[in-house]
Amino acid sequence: MLFLQLVGRLLNGRCLTPATLRIMKLSSYEEKTLKRCRQEALKAGASFCKIIPASKVVTSDWVRLKCQFGCDAFGTRHTCPPFSPLPSTTERILKDFSGAIFVVFRAPDSSLQRRLRKKSRRLLASMERELFLDGYYSAFAMGSGPCNLCPACEPDSPCLHPEEARPSMEACGVDVYATARAAGFPLNVVRTHDEGCSLCGLVLFGQRDSRSREAERKSLRSVRTSRSVRTSGRKKRETRNAK
Repeated sequence: MLFLQLVGRLLNGRCLTPATLRIMKLSSYEEKTLKRCRQEALKAGASFCKIIPASKVVTSDWVRLKCQFGCDAFGTRHTCPPFSPLPSTTERILKDFSGAIFVVFRAPDSSLQRRLRKKSRRLLASMERELFLDGYYSAFAMGSGPCNLCPACEPDSPCLHPEEARPSMEACGVDVYATARAAGFPLNVVRTHDEGCSLCGLVLFGQRDSRSREAERKSLRSVRTSRSVRTSGRKKRETRNAK
């Protein structure tokens, strides 16, 4: 029970259920990795960051309609429809992942939205890379809104920022409202420009590479052996001094 409370505090104050822990199969080392990612997000200004099972990420076919009819970025960026995955494809892809880091940046007014969108996109790409290097080689980030890393995008030309450019959740058919609420964040429709808005993104991750886990276990065994040797040597010295 103490372990569950510890992980709950780690993941934004709400305990994970035993079922969620079984799905993610986190070791203590992996918890530390995810904690670093969460701290990185909060330090960068995120107002909410929580780790959820990938099964909590909701997809719907209607999301694609909102991109195609109503968004002027449709077809103008590498990361937007029709270049991004269909909702049905995303739904299948999600089955390959065990969890996701759900991140929210709060823009107090519309004037800050563009700058925060770029900042959050780069942060999510950085988190994806950190997880990748730590053995989560399938890690993949999704940002918020149309990519704005470049002043203008040329879909017919190669992307200038392939290491950071990622599609948004909605571009992949993710129901952001349902996913945010499943994560415990009360996302509501913005009615006026003065209300501000929430920029939501996530980083999906699968099971950690078994070789990384084995290397971790060997490292822990080495540390324990080293500590045991030091403890044994100290006790011998204390015994000799006592004589």
